[in-house]
Amino acid sequence: MVWRFPDGMNQEEFGQSAYERFTELLDEHDVHGMVTEVEITDAFSAETFEVWERSGREAAAAGVERWAVVAEGIKSLSLKSQVSVADLDIYTTEEFDEAMAWVDG
Repeated sequence: MVWRFPDGMNQEEFGQSAYERFTELLDEHDVHGMVTEVEITDAFSAETFEVWERSGREAAAAGVERWAVVAEGIKSLSLKSQVSVADLDIYTTEEFDEAMAWVDG
């Protein structure tokens, strides 16, 4: 599963419609890995980090084993330090192709 969050995306939407679609797709498909490309340049709110964490827990519960997050610089570091989910291997990088290769294992 691949997700892309473009710059300028409303973070409130991230926690509502995007999250709802994410959980629907997890229910509908057998997903073992996912890549999330984050182009959002605005700082994440505490609520947004909560959605990331909840997404990770939901993914792990659905059988996702690997989650690669593609983000630049400090965004990548902040996501890696803020999101920790048991039974889900999380990898951050600035390169989409690297993320895809890692998820494919």
